[in-house]
Amino acid sequence: MSNRLNIHSSRSEQPSLVGLDTARGGNSNIFNTMKIDKEEIWKCLSLEDLEVEIDGETIHEIWKDVTGYEGYYQISNLGRLKSLGRKIDIRRNNDNFDKRLKTKIISQFRRKSGYKRVTVIISKDGSIKSMAVSMLVANAYIQNPLNKPLTCHKNDIPWHNWESNLWWGTAKENTQDMMSKNRACVGEKNSGTKLTNKDKISIVVMINNKVKYKVIADLFNISVSTVEKIKYNNKYGK
Repeated sequence: MSNRLNIHSSRSEQPSLVGLDTARGGNSNIFNTMKIDKEEIWKCLSLEDLEVEIDGETIHEIWKDVTGYEGYYQISNLGRLKSLGRKIDIRRNNDNFDKRLKTKIISQFRRKSGYKRVTVIISKDGSIKSMAVSMLVANAYIQNPLNKPLTCHKNDIPWHNWESNLWWGTAKENTQDMMSKNRACVGEKNSGTKLTNKDKISIVVMINNKVKYKVIADLFNISVSTVEKIKYNNKYGK
């Protein structure tokens, strides 16, 4: 007999109410508020709502539904993702049984090389996706009337995904922002050039934003082949 496991979220039952009052900014006393340093937000898995001091202002964590995943996930204004308690139907060997998932905070992942984009894994009806935390926060909390495609960080730190640190932009605007902050430093187009880590990060960001390799090469005064090598994390500048 087949041991294939099929899991389907129940549509006939509303999500568990455990933690939802707090998750939606209510006054539930189920979870307490926890003070935390802003550098710890992205890896905090506590169900307690957070209280964080950012740029001299105390920010209290609130939650909104993730569009398209209502009843499944909520994203907070501080950049944490919550999986909501709910019942799922499990089918195994032609037998059906119910399983209840508990409310929990979803772990986030930082890439170890290049631009350290922070992502989370979410699933619904058997479909699994990896999504940028910054995009989830911006979609929920920041208006985008011009339908700009990118989420950018005001302080250029990709794991600082709270609402006030994000803005919608284009690839051109993001590149201009990097230049205005001297994040893209010009190198020398010769075999002895050594780019800094900040240079490499800036280049990877522009690659991810689909800036043409020739534009990047001219900006940093390096060759197109060097840009290609940086993309694939090969050795360069020897």
